[in-house]
Amino acid sequence: MYLQPMLSIHLDQDMDLPNELGYRPTGNRTYLVIFGVIAFFILVIASINFMNLSTARSLSRAKEVSLRKVMGSGRKLLIQQFLVESVFLGAPVARACTYAGEPAAASLQQPGGHGSGDVGCVPLAHDPFLVVLAILVGLLSGAIRAFVLASFNPSPP
Repeated sequence: MYLQPMLSIHLDQDMDLPNELGYRPTGNRTYLVIFGVIAFFILVIASINFMNLSTARSLSRAKEVSLRKVMGSGRKLLIQQFLVESVFLGAPVARACTYAGEPAAASLQQPGGHGSGDVGCVPLAHDPFLVVLAILVGLLSGAIRAFVLASFNPSPP
């Protein structure tokens, strides 16, 4: 008997197991890296798309920004408002979409294969990495919109 790190059980192809167990690790570290890079690029593309669309729609909020500036709101307060909107409205919507897409992801897995169709949704509050990632993506994707709208001049030149 010996101890083995839990993180190496799934991906370690050289794991020393007796043959009568009939289990060999089926994971592949290369696939994890490839899919991680693809997921990162999808996240970057989605953030850029959100920045472009929200900046293009910023003219529809020009009246709101003008009124807030006339009433005494400063640039810093406007930037904070738009960043908070992108973080605290974007993360729950993304979480709801993920939760709604779980049955489709589970149906794509082959029955009896690895995972056997069980795709559990990790609670956002239980994973600090997901919380930090949601906040960072929200801040980065909302930053351009916040600075563009905060620099809007309500009075004509």
